[in-house]
Amino acid sequence: MTAQDGTTPPVLFVVGTAGAGKSSLVTSFQRWARFLDIDVLAVNLDPGAERVHYDPEFDVRDLVSLSEVMDEYDLGPNGAQILAADLVASQAEDVFDQIEGLSGDIMIVDTPGQVELFAFREASSHLVEVLGQGRACLIFLFDPLLSSTPSG
Repeated sequence: MTAQDGTTPPVLFVVGTAGAGKSSLVTSFQRWARFLDIDVLAVNLDPGAERVHYDPEFDVRDLVSLSEVMDEYDLGPNGAQILAADLVASQAEDVFDQIEGLSGDIMIVDTPGQVELFAFREASSHLVEVLGQGRACLIFLFDPLLSSTPSG
């Protein structure tokens, strides 16, 4: 993936708790960037997302179906999310190959709704390493209600 000036663009990984607004941030960021004529590549890495309101240039749901993982491996939704994340990470190079030919000034990545899937698993570190190419930045979101008092 290259920026218009030929450099490798930064990659923003949006991570956080379920319902914190990760997909909403990606949607707003994409709209804002388009308004400013900044070429943004949005990537969905959440196989459990039922819908997204941004235009993903890569959508992991085309690679891994959460319902199919649940059926095939007889797993519940949480177990399927974990296995799906591992399956995606095992194909990180293929994901990169699909994104590599695209051009954009910045890439923003929407991650799974369960923060523990992305924060505490080796599979996610591998994805950040492969997709981020040393230009990764992580944005951590949390529910604003948790910050309404100093004690949380």
